[in-house]
Amino acid sequence: MANLTVSLEVKGLAQMSEILDRLPAEVAGPILSDALAASGEVIRAQAAANIHSKTGETAAALRVQVQVDPAKQTGTAAIDAGKLTFKLRWLEFGAVGKKSGGRGWIIKGGTTDAREARRARRLLRSVGAVQSARLLAQGIASGRITTRKNLKLPDGHFRRQVFHPGIRPQAPLTKALISSAQIALDRFASAAWRGIQNAVKRFPMAA
Repeated sequence: MANLTVSLEVKGLAQMSEILDRLPAEVAGPILSDALAASGEVIRAQAAANIHSKTGETAAALRVQVQVDPAKQTGTAAIDAGKLTFKLRWLEFGAVGKKSGGRGWIIKGGTTDAREARRARRLLRSVGAVQSARLLAQGIASGRITTRKNLKLPDGHFRRQVFHPGIRPQAPLTKALISSAQIALDRFASAAWRGIQNAVKRFPMAA
């Protein structure tokens, strides 16, 4: 499964391009990287605030990944959740059960296991393996061979199966981009110009 990311891509801005062109790549690269990290942090923080959860685990796992190409004056700030990106995907797009046509899932307990065990015993007896059928029954009865039990619900009731309606999308990343894109771009410009000003002090010929 491909990682889910929301990216803020910034190509060469007109006011900065000329100066960045004059700077060595090893100087221009960190300027772009720091600016993208600053802008990506705006989106990350807002996305984390948009996540409604009990533990806060996914929100805390959000991180900004930066890649830059100083020669082309381009870069990307991507936001994912590391090992928890699969949860972030559920939160962003929801989960409704494709096989059921978006109607959720039927979650079954141990009835299938018990039924298959009975079929196995009948099959063993039908082919003359009576002793094997007896050993299988004894193994299940003693607990050496286990089968799944019925589902225990939070209210203490047991059911053979339950219906899960799915998860509605929270879209924390999309909402963060919609609400904070301009702030992120402003943060990028501010950080980039600050980096350029510091670089010009070291390389006056770039001004």
